[in-house]
Amino acid sequence: GDVEADNAVSTVSPMHLRGLADLPKPYDEQLSRIRFQGTVCCLFGFDRPLTEDIYWLNIKDDKSPFTLLVEHTNLFDRPEYGSHIVYCAEYIQNPDDPKWNRSPEEIQEKYLDHLERIAPVKRENLVWKRIAMTKESSPIYSMGYLSNLPTHKTPVSGLYTAGMMHSFPERSI
Repeated sequence: GDVEADNAVSTVSPMHLRGLADLPKPYDEQLSRIRFQGTVCCLFGFDRPLTEDIYWLNIKDDKSPFTLLVEHTNLFDRPEYGSHIVYCAEYIQNPDDPKWNRSPEEIQEKYLDHLERIAPVKRENLVWKRIAMTKESSPIYSMGYLSNLPTHKTPVSGLYTAGMMHSFPERSI
C-alpha cells in the first residue's frame, strides 16, 4: 500500500527511476547518460568444496560461459549454510546482447557443464541452484562519468537517490 512520507530515498537504477518519478528534463537526461552493465549470476550449493582455498577467481577463457567464480564458503564458512556456496557470474554490457534470450535452465546447465570440466564436482554433488539476471547491476564507469553523475538530491522535493550509480569509483570488496 501507500506510505506517506516527507522524504524518500530511491535505490532503483536510473532507468527505473526515470519511469517512476516526474523528473525535470535536464535531470532526466542526466540519468539517461548513466550506462549500466547486466549480470547473469548462478548460485550453486554443493556437498563439497570446489577448491581448497580460492575465494575469488576471474576467468578469461572464451570457452567458459562465466567470467567470475566465487567460492563464498572459502571466505566465510557457516555450518548453517548446509552446503558449499559457489557464485558464478558473467557481465554483459549490451542490453540487446542475444545472451539475454537464453532460458534460466539453459544458463544453469551450461554453467554446471563447465564447472564439471574445471572442478572436482559432478551433478550428483549439487544440493541446490538459483539464478538471477538483471540488465542493470552496476554502472559502466566511462570517461566523464563523474560529470554525468546526478546529485543524491533530485529536483523532486523530498526525493533522494542512492545506489550503485553513486558508488564510483569502486564497489567491490
